[in-house]
Amino acid sequence: MRLSISEAVALGFCEKEPIKKRALTQRASFKPVPKAAVGKTVVANGVIHELCGAWLRIEDMSVTLRLPYPISANQLWRSSNDTNILSKAAKQYRKRVHAMYLPLLQAIGWKPINTPMEVRLLVQPPARQKDYSINTYPRYDVDNYSKPILDCLKSSTAGDVLFKDDRLFVREQIRFAHPVDDGCVWVSCIYLQDDWLQKKVDFDWLGGRNE
Repeated sequence: MRLSISEAVALGFCEKEPIKKRALTQRASFKPVPKAAVGKTVVANGVIHELCGAWLRIEDMSVTLRLPYPISANQLWRSSNDTNILSKAAKQYRKRVHAMYLPLLQAIGWKPINTPMEVRLLVQPPARQKDYSINTYPRYDVDNYSKPILDCLKSSTAGDVLFKDDRLFVREQIRFAHPVDDGCVWVSCIYLQDDWLQKKVDFDWLGGRNE
């Protein structure tokens, strides 16, 4: 015999609202921050907004922000009953980023980017006291940085973040810089106007002769 939802609730077999439905509609709730509370610094090519650790630089053709040092892409998912689910570490990192940036973005009236972009990541690993060499300094593999970062910056049930979807990125560059306390990653989204569908294979670029 198949029970209706109301009958199952009456018998105590499930909650009043299906968990999946509630999860899809749940959004992060942050106390609205007045725009006047946001620090604003005019620089040569744009403006920098700051609020409680969040740092956002907006220019005509790009936007840059500073994020906490991320988890590795290897820590993103955990397997449960033959299903991949978002790990606790991934949820905590995403929650931390949202808590930093959603109030700032909402305060300045940010509209999520919805145009093709290039993403550039500048990674500053956590500083260590041991004297490591360039080859042995502890860090993630270079391909383990972008996925955790881009996933928490795209708009989701938590709210509108920096951009609509990570499918908007058609180029990516990742570089390392000197270590700092606790580590961080600088993320730059650069708006593109060219048509990548018409691009030909550039062997000069593949050979390192064309930046």
